[in-house]
Amino acid sequence: CYLPANLQGVVLLELFKVALRRRVMFGLGDSATTNVYRPTFNVHIKTSSRGGQVHHGYPDDSYFQRALGELRDNGVILSDLPA
Repeated sequence: CYLPANLQGVVLLELFKVALRRRVMFGLGDSATTNVYRPTFNVHIKTSSRGGQVHHGYPDDSYFQRALGELRDNGVILSDLPA
């Protein structure tokens, strides 16, 4: 997983930890790319430090908001972060 070394990256890392502990980061279902029943991402992660959104990398200016939305859809919100 690649995250930027800034406040947004730190926030996402902490929220990803919450999602992993709650077992909502991944699910089982039909893959959008292969249409095979397998583990799937409920919350998409960056798998490359470059290549942009098309290659699941950076730069991707909308990733932070999309990730927050996917986390929220799976019951993980900013107020879940430790104080």
